[in-house]
Amino acid sequence: MKRALILGLLCGLGLAFVAAGWDGGGSQANAAATAPRLPIPRVKPKSAFGIHATWAVLRAEIDARDGIAHFEFQYGLTKDYETTLEPSEEYVTGRGFKEVTAALTRLRPHTTYHFRIIAFNRSGKVIGDDRSFTTTRR
Repeated sequence: MKRALILGLLCGLGLAFVAAGWDGGGSQANAAATAPRLPIPRVKPKSAFGIHATWAVLRAEIDARDGIAHFEFQYGLTKDYETTLEPSEEYVTGRGFKEVTAALTRLRPHTTYHFRIIAFNRSGKVIGDDRSFTTTRR
């Protein structure tokens, strides 16, 4: 009669399983397998909206591709994106693109800002294309 002991070990990027089996004769067999990696999320950067002199709302769409995708927005006066909004505790799950937003405040009037979305899961990250908007004069 065979008995199997399965141990799950959480690794940095995936879940690894180590299986040890014993047969009736006392010999031991070991096997290791790594759980399938999730596909990296997909992103569609969108335009900002609700733009005023000192605030705006950033918008993008994320497809978690049957997994969980966390995200953050970066923005700044140049494509160096001087500010990263703290990663939200929000996340996107499942399949299909879902809209995500982030409100910016304390912006300068009549100024052009660049922004991008970054989505990530345990398999990696994807960085969206640059988008820009200009705040109003007042």
